[in-house]
Amino acid sequence: AGNVTIAAGAYFQNSNILHVGGNWNNNGTFTGVGVNVIFDGAGTQTISATTFNNLEINKPVGSVAVLTGDVILNGNLAGTSGTLDIKSFFFNRLVVGGTATLANAGTLIIDADNAPNKFASYSLSSNSTVIFNGTATQHLLLPGVVYGNLIFRNTGNKILYTPITVNSSLTIESGATFDGGTNTITLNGNWINNGIFTPSASTLLCAGSAKTITGVTTFNRFTVTGSYTLLNNITFNNLLNITSTGSLSGGSTIQTILNGDLINSGVLYSLGTTTFTGNVLQTLSLINAVNTVALTVNFNGTVS
Repeated sequence: AGNVTIAAGAYFQNSNILHVGGNWNNNGTFTGVGVNVIFDGAGTQTISATTFNNLEINKPVGSVAVLTGDVILNGNLAGTSGTLDIKSFFFNRLVVGGTATLANAGTLIIDADNAPNKFASYSLSSNSTVIFNGTATQHLLLPGVVYGNLIFRNTGNKILYTPITVNSSLTIESGATFDGGTNTITLNGNWINNGIFTPSASTLLCAGSAKTITGVTTFNRFTVTGSYTLLNNITFNNLLNITSTGSLSGGSTIQTILNGDLINSGVLYSLGTTTFTGNVLQTLSLINAVNTVALTVNFNGTVS
């Protein structure tokens, strides 16, 4: 239940499940044979540079295990409960294989370009949380990962390089910047932007039900297949596409700016002001719409 200390020159081979309630201090050699080392202390725990086989974090929610050195895994990673903060340390499998799982009560904090990689599969529960927390630029490079909650925190620019799916909320915190690159972000939850979103050539695909878009934001391509409500002013630089199953609404105080085309095959219900800027030739397609309500519409330039 307390600390584990491996002194310089010492050798520790573990063949059983090992529960660690305190800090892990490895100055010698540790060998884990096919079993779990489980960090389950109630308070903050530190983990020094070590090669583990299977590693599990199963701490009370709100408590943290923090890396103080590079960690290599030969087996699986399980974030069952509590927070694992890997700081800017190396935290990967030695070779491709194994699984990385993050349960609903689990949180992973990543401070650099060191997201755990070389796992054959990733399984992140819908209410799990991954936080990109770097003060320098972070590159999101893990392909095909489906996140639960995804949070961008701290001043470093976070740049997306692969398509992703977010099953719960995507949050850009105050002071943070997220660049969507050229990728599709499939969102099944809420969008919360209190920082800066750089849309670049990205597409946001909104597929959730009865969800919201919060924070003044500029999007590139924006597709709605679910039902969403705009809570702040929004700009669409390219295409706004509401499919036959989609619904997008905004209240009387919401200002919506369209710099590109609009296709509505579903429900568009805007009680505020909608402006077509006409900076380029814009096309409005409403012929297959289920319902289109726009109380105040400004047309600038050429709209067809």
